[in-house]
Amino acid sequence: MTDIVRELGQLQISIGTSLAIEGFLGIHPSQPRLPSIRREVTELWINLATLIRNFYASMTVEQQEQVELNDVVFIITDEMRIIESTVRSHTTGKVDVVYYHSNIDRLNKQFPKAVIKTPSTLRQMALDESMKSTMKGLIQTLRYENIPFIEIEDRPSVSMNVVTILTHYPHELLWDTRFNSLILLESHTGRLKQKSLWNGKLSGVSIEDRIPFNEVTLCIFGDNVLFKGGPIKDRKLIRELGEKNRWNIVTTVSKMKHDVNTKLDSNDRTRILDSYF
Repeated sequence: MTDIVRELGQLQISIGTSLAIEGFLGIHPSQPRLPSIRREVTELWINLATLIRNFYASMTVEQQEQVELNDVVFIITDEMRIIESTVRSHTTGKVDVVYYHSNIDRLNKQFPKAVIKTPSTLRQMALDESMKSTMKGLIQTLRYENIPFIEIEDRPSVSMNVVTILTHYPHELLWDTRFNSLILLESHTGRLKQKSLWNGKLSGVSIEDRIPFNEVTLCIFGDNVLFKGGPIKDRKLIRELGEKNRWNIVTTVSKMKHDVNTKLDSNDRTRILDSYF
């Protein structure tokens, strides 16, 4: 294995992933207490793509360009074992770790009104290709070594579990209806965030804004990861509509559509409905 210099956390895994798990277990340096909302959690779901992203983010650009694919796959597989054993030990077996791979190639079908981002610079394209190759190699290794993981084409199966999810894809938070409860675990900060805070994952939106988090607002505002936002005039119009009609984080798509239909002029109404609903 080539000598790989990267930033590690307490668990001796990539810093972003380590800090997330530390937060989940109540040993994060910035919040060294067990979060109260974690006590009911029965499963910790971890996106394989997030492990890969955090691995590459823990290195310099020069290291990213030099690292060998086989070494990356070996290290991430080892990280998965470390995470599982650490969580099992700290929770006395009360929390199961579930690794998963979700197929983002189907996003255009799942979100037909969305504009999906693609890498635009040489550096972005190179990193994207490295992460795709790593995912392919990782999945092959997991299958060969019989390491369990879930492959998700659209949405996960329905369950009654209370799930914490470590992912950098905000659209996966829309899976909340598939579980008894879904809580986001952030890389680096290690914070656990319930639905009332999810609109902060939309581009340019803060948790105080009267903007709900749903499939429509993802397409309007984007998410800094996979979804491009709409034109500034559309985002401004929706912000104003939300303020006037006192929307909140759980305002439904049907309520939004009603307000668009009844409160906007003909031109704006037609454009917004055709573009996002």
